Amino acid sequence: MEKLAVLILVLSMFVVSIPSAEGLSYNVTVENDNISVAVDITVNFDLEVIYNSIVSKLENIGVPAEYIPSLDEVSATVENRLETVENLRNEYRDEIENAMSEICENKIREYVPGVDVEYTKFIFDVTRQGYVFTIDLEIGLDLTGEGLFKATSEGRRRIDLRWRAFAVNQARNVAGKSFDSRWTFMNLSGFQTSLENWQRSDENDRIVLSYTTDYQVELPEYGVAISVDPIATLVGPPGSAGASVTGDEIVLALPTQPYSFLPPLWLVAVALVGLVVAILFVVLKYTSFRKVKTPVALFIEIF
Repeated sequence: MEKLAVLILVLSMFVVSIPSAEGLSYNVTVENDNISVAVDITVNFDLEVIYNSIVSKLENIGVPAEYIPSLDEVSATVENRLETVENLRNEYRDEIENAMSEICENKIREYVPGVDVEYTKFIFDVTRQGYVFTIDLEIGLDLTGEGLFKATSEGRRRIDLRWRAFAVNQARNVAGKSFDSRWTFMNLSGFQTSLENWQRSDENDRIVLSYTTDYQVELPEYGVAISVDPIATLVGPPGSAGASVTGDEIVLALPTQPYSFLPPLWLVAVALVGLVVAILFVVLKYTSFRKVKTPVALFIEIF
């Protein structure tokens, strides 16, 4: 434990960049009243390569060999953390999904208050061959909340996407074990670039924004930077073709439902039905009144 503490302390003073094969696919689809998020992440790293690079740097700065943990000790720590996430997902699926939902919700609300997050998918799988680890993660989210959709003074609809570059880093207690969300490698910070710099096209009457970048995420607890080559796609709601893009927002060319300043469609329909019934009632009452009034008038005139 002492050795591990020394290693982490020393590593916090510098970052080691290790080439590896990773992939991150990030898709956001906007519908009329919610936003669906799908993230697929594959992290594939050779811990022996990382370890040898770290040891070399530690020896160069004079750290005594007896304070440097062995490769097997480091490997056991990494495997333990990854297996904790995997086992919790398999054995306590509802609990860990609720934990991740809360963590993601808290992070997204830092950008857009009042957002609600629900999970539609959470898959976490770890495989190991020797010192080579492969992590496959699939996460599906549904976001709802009035803060995601606003209206301009001209009545045009704005979609707030400030939250898109969130990263999870919180821990929760699940079934008596500490679940550290950093080990899911759910870090989307590389997509904070202004939406005006994303490639855009119009497909099937929707605006489509895409962005490919290159940035680094850390191997938790070790400060080791792992390069990723992620791609993101943002798909606007039906009718969003031709929308304008500015900063963190998509502004639709024409207003579409839902409007934050209008009642829901079912309420409008009920109101219209009520109005029609009221008009019919007035018409029938007026007609009935006319039919009774005429004979009475004639009776008075005769006598």
